[in-house]
This record gives sequence, C-alpha cells and structure tokens, in this order.
Amino acid sequence: MPTAKKRQCAYFFSTDGELLFEWGTPSHLECETDSVKKEKTNPLLFDPAAETVQYALNDRKVQVVQSNSAHLFNARLLEDADTHGEIEQLEARRRGEMLHAILEKVDTADQVDAAVNRFAAEGRLVDNADAATVIQQLTEALAQPVAREWFDGSWSLYRERNILRKGKMPQRPDRVMERNGETVVVDYKFGAPHRRHHEQVQQYCALLTQMGRRNVRGFVWYVYTGRIDTVELEPELFQN
Repeated sequence: MPTAKKRQCAYFFSTDGELLFEWGTPSHLECETDSVKKEKTNPLLFDPAAETVQYALNDRKVQVVQSNSAHLFNARLLEDADTHGEIEQLEARRRGEMLHAILEKVDTADQVDAAVNRFAAEGRLVDNADAATVIQQLTEALAQPVAREWFDGSWSLYRERNILRKGKMPQRPDRVMERNGETVVVDYKFGAPHRRHHEQVQQYCALLTQMGRRNVRGFVWYVYTGRIDTVELEPELFQN
C-alpha cells in the first residue's frame, strides 16, 4: 500500500517565538493558480450565454406637458408686456394649489394655524407667502356661515378619498361629510366659476348614491371669493 509522501520543510522563528518564514516544498493546493481557486470556490461564476428577447412596440401618441412651476419659471425669464398676464395667472394658480393642499390637512377650523405653520416650516408656502397672511385668508374664508358649519367638527369626514370604479379612473372628491343620514360633497376651487366644476361634483354625488348613500348634496366652494354654489343633481346620472 503506497504511503503518502512526507512534505519536506523547515521553519525559522525569531527569538521571541514568532514565525518568520517557512522554507520547503509547497503542497499541490498551495500551487493552484488564482483562476483555478476562483472556479472552484465562487458559486456565482457562470458562462454568459446570449438569449433572445422578444418585445413589441405599440403606436401611442406621446405628449410632453410642462409643469406649472416650469411654465412660470420660463415666463418670468422672458417677462415682458406679452407674458405679464400669463405670469399673474400662473402665480394665482400656484397659490390656489397651495391653499388647496393646506385645506386637505384641515378637519376643523381650529387646525388652520397648525397646518399653515407646518407648510411654512417645510418651505411649501409659494412665492414667499407670509404664514400670517395665509392664516388670515383661510380663517376669513372659513368664517362664511355655510363653510363654518362644514368645519365645525360635527361631521364624519372623508378628505381626499378615492372612489374606485371598475375599468375606470378613480374619482377623488375634496371633502365628503356625513351626519344624521345626510351626505355632503364639497369641492374647492380657486379660479373663475365654470360649468365643468358642477359636472364634476355631479359625478361624485352620483357615485356616492350608487354606493348606497342617501340624501346626497353637492357644493362648489370658490374659496377666494367666498362664493358657494349648490350643485343641481341630474336624475339621469343616478341611473348609470
């Protein structure tokens, strides 16, 4: 029976017993190259192979839309007599979007100060708006008798909740309130009155009725002017 070949080597130590170096014949494993070791020890190595990828391109119309902020920035760069009116319109829209976002965070009138101050702390008041001015503006808006009732804390409240529809885009009313068997839908607007605002609220009311809500009423609230429109509900919408 063959015997294993004994490895011949010598060790050299320092005076304090530390191994300085080893002299002798290296073993077979110690003579393996790095590439051989890598092949044996790395389980993630594999031979790359080309694969066929199938894909299809559909004809779609792509439209590039500029954000309001970018549009306003460019208009300010080119500010002249032709763009002055456009700048005012864009700034008013940005302020309206800011106030809308603040109202999304408000359940009752006494929460306005905290909501505005939080926006100020987060740097979300646009066009260097002053927090005190924004608070005063919203406080005056909520002092309107009808609006004051909406924010008095007596309602079960649903703010910015999606209404899901099978096969269609969800609808998202600004504020839905329920109390004593009555459901009220309110949509905030900060621009000029338009018929489509009423049509939008009509859709919200129709969907809520289809969901089983009763005594549904809808309103469009033009916050800047304090105007509150009662939305006439068309019967045919409730038959779909």
